[in-house]
Amino acid sequence: MSKERLEEIQKDVNYAYRRDGSINTKAITMHIEHYEHLYEQAERVPVLEFYKQDWMLVTEQNKRYRESMKKLKQMVNDSEVDCGMICDEIREMALESESE
Repeated sequence: MSKERLEEIQKDVNYAYRRDGSINTKAITMHIEHYEHLYEQAERVPVLEFYKQDWMLVTEQNKRYRESMKKLKQMVNDSEVDCGMICDEIREMALESESE
């Protein structure tokens, strides 16, 4: 939802305040277009929360992959590391990613 749309809704909604500062909800009026827009946005929240969890998981996996690639690059540039050691490291990384 854009900031402009929220400001438009806020401007168009009329609140009736009580003396204690609370809002009398029976006096709130809103254009039907604003109501429908807010309703649609509220329906999207569970979907966005689901994708947020997936995004966090993917972000964490990418971080581990970057660290693994950095480690492999260091191994390749190390003259004391042979191909067998590198292959073992790759195999371990593959097994870790399968278990996720």
